[in-house]
Amino acid sequence: MTLTRRNPGKRRARRWPGRGGWPLPGERGAIRPARGAPWPCGPDRANSCLRGRGAARPPIRESVLRTPQAVGFCGSGARASHLPAFTLIELLVVLAILGVLAALLLPTLGNVKARAQQVACVNHFKQLTASWKMYADDHGGRLVPVFYFFRGEINTNAWVRGSMDDDTSVYPPIEPGVLDSTNLNGIVLGSLYSYNRSVGVYHCPADKSAVGAVLRVRSYSLNGWMGGTWVKGQSNYMVFKREQDIVRPPPSGAWVFIDEHERSINDGWFAVDMKGDRGLLDAPATRHNAAYALSFADGHVEVWKLRDPRSIHWTALPIPNQPPNPDWQRLAAASSSLRE
Repeated sequence: MTLTRRNPGKRRARRWPGRGGWPLPGERGAIRPARGAPWPCGPDRANSCLRGRGAARPPIRESVLRTPQAVGFCGSGARASHLPAFTLIELLVVLAILGVLAALLLPTLGNVKARAQQVACVNHFKQLTASWKMYADDHGGRLVPVFYFFRGEINTNAWVRGSMDDDTSVYPPIEPGVLDSTNLNGIVLGSLYSYNRSVGVYHCPADKSAVGAVLRVRSYSLNGWMGGTWVKGQSNYMVFKREQDIVRPPPSGAWVFIDEHERSINDGWFAVDMKGDRGLLDAPATRHNAAYALSFADGHVEVWKLRDPRSIHWTALPIPNQPPNPDWQRLAAASSSLRE
C-alpha cells in the first residue's frame, strides 16, 4: 500500500489562536518578505518579531509592546511613545534636597563619632583605675609611685616611664636614640602593665597628636598628690601614699587619672597648684567637646566640662588664675586637702 501526501503542492500555515493567524518568522508556512522589507506584523505580533529565530517565546508585557525599541525592530510605522524622564529643573531640585540632607546629617554623624570616642575613653579610665587599685591591693595598700625620674634617679616602680614631650634635657630617654613619645616600652616597663597588658588603654581615641606619622603612646596622667609629692611651697597639703590616707576628699571625690591636653602632657604625673597662686600648672584635655574625663579612687569615672575660656584657648602654661578660674577650683578641690 502506498501512502500519498495529501495536497502535496500546498503547505498549510500553522495558525495560533488569538495571534491573528500569522505563522512565526522562520516556521513552516511563514511568508518571507523581500530582502530588506519588514515582517508583516503590528503591535499584536511584537512577541513573534522580538523572539527571532530559534528563541524561546516569552510573554511580553503591555509596556514592552509600546516601547520604541519594539516598534522600531518590527519596522511598523506605529508612533513610538516616549519614556518618562526627569527634566533639568527636577534633577536640580533632587540634588538640592540631597545637599540639604547631607548638611543636616554630617554634623549628627560627627557628634556620634565624638560620643563613641568619649565612651571608649571612659572605658580606658575604668581599666586603668582597676589596675591602680589591684597594685595597691598587692602592695599592702601602698599607691603606685607617680615619678619615674625623681631627684636624679630613675624610679623603676613608677606607673609609666618616659616623657611625651621628648625633652631629654629634663627627662632621660627610656632608650637611647628612641623617642619616648612613640616608645611602647614606656608603658610596658611601668608597674601597672602587668595588670592590664593592653597598651591601648593608655591612649585616648580622640587624641590625634603624633610625632611624624606615629601617634603618641599615652594621653593620660596621674594625680601628683596620689603617690607622688607636693608642689614646691605647698608641703602643708596631703600627699596620699596609701589607700587609707584618702579621706579628704573621700575616695568618691578624689581623682586619680586625668585626660591631659596634648600640649601639656610630659611625664606621668599631673601637677595641681593647691593654693592657686600660679593657676593651672598642667592643662586638662579639651578634645571631648571642651571636656575631659577623670577617674576617682572608688573606681567611677566622670566627664567634666570646662567652664572658663582661659582653660580652653590657652597659649602658655600655667593658665592664670586671676580672677579665680572655676576649672582650677573644681580640680583642686578633688586633688588634695590641707593637713590637719
